[in-house]
Amino acid sequence: MITGTIALPIWKSKEIAWLCLESLCRMNKSINGWELIVFEEKHNEQCGEEFIMSYAKRLQKVGCENIQYMNCMMKTPLSQKWVLIANHACSTSEYFILCAADNYYSPFMLQDAEKYIKQADWIITTQGYFYDINLDKLLRYSFFSRTGLQMIAKTEKVRKFPMDIVNKGVDMWFSEKIGYNIMIDPTDHWQNILCTNGMNNISTERVEFFTNTQPPFYETLKSLPMIIPIDIYSRLKTLHHYVKNNNSNHGL
Repeated sequence: MITGTIALPIWKSKEIAWLCLESLCRMNKSINGWELIVFEEKHNEQCGEEFIMSYAKRLQKVGCENIQYMNCMMKTPLSQKWVLIANHACSTSEYFILCAADNYYSPFMLQDAEKYIKQADWIITTQGYFYDINLDKLLRYSFFSRTGLQMIAKTEKVRKFPMDIVNKGVDMWFSEKIGYNIMIDPTDHWQNILCTNGMNNISTERVEFFTNTQPPFYETLKSLPMIIPIDIYSRLKTLHHYVKNNNSNHGL
């Protein structure tokens, strides 16, 4: 039976969406089944349903019982994507995990969601690691707030959200709607979370933290192979060269 929903909104993530999907394929299996719902607009750089479904067999092996691919003609604000996905979730879904295409998530994410959602309306992980693909630099992230790098909510709560158009501060908008029964960093599994910078819309806003390190980003003695599997590390290093060359060709 499906008791969890992973929400994966995608926008211009053709070169990086494999990262999140690979992490989902390597999840520790939860007690009950779960579903993956992908929301993507139609455009020249879309991943497409065929690409998403190419992961179906591997996802099924770790408990994914259903994959939905939602496609829209118009650019849709992230806030609305989350609500639309929640309203397409299975009726038995209890937890709702908000994922980003350019992140690699902890293999404990499903197990943690299943365990702790009975104790809180929202579970957030406020620590983890950020890797700037262009600069080939890794930093630790630590910021105690009501937003986080890994966010899990009660599905029933998200279904009741209004279809507000929010283009900035979406995480904070989410926190205001969810209420105050929040659990922050219940485990040390944040050490397995890797977020990337350089392939999304807000990368330009974050790059200053990598060129001039400052809170909530901190220097770290960890290296990428200490956080993620070696094959994922190799693919990210290849992507680093791709992004660097692409930026050079565009004079960036």
